[in-house]
Amino acid sequence: MNRLTSCRILLLVGALLCSRPAFAQFDFAGQWVPLFHEDYPDRLPGPELGDYTGLPINDAARLRADSWDADRISIVSEYQCRPHGADYSMRGLSNMRIEAVIDPATQQQLAWRTRMNFQEMERTIWLDGRAHPGPNAPHPGRASRRRRGTPT
Repeated sequence: MNRLTSCRILLLVGALLCSRPAFAQFDFAGQWVPLFHEDYPDRLPGPELGDYTGLPINDAARLRADSWDADRISIVSEYQCRPHGADYSMRGLSNMRIEAVIDPATQQQLAWRTRMNFQEMERTIWLDGRAHPGPNAPHPGRASRRRRGTPT
């Protein structure tokens, strides 16, 4: 066997080894419980006011943060019953369930669906490359709870 054939075989074997599927996939599905020991100051009491360390913010964002008033929840009547968003709950006191959304025809995973136990907030994270809904698209949050018969 000559040297050129050996190099071709070596390159073919290398390409085959690089093209095999990764073994690092992780299944997120299941019940998740918050642990408050990992970054305690950021989770429960929160950082000191005005501490923006590690946040890539500009002057406009700093002005908005510095002028924010925590009392607006109790002063502004339309905010009194406003729930925290699903993003907040992932770092809060609530347990979370994650389910895979599978296409029944192809058995390919289309999305992750998360559900927070606190205020029954749900979110679907689509993985199939679909376009974002337009600005006038209906928000599924309240409507989906009404369809399921859950009080809003």
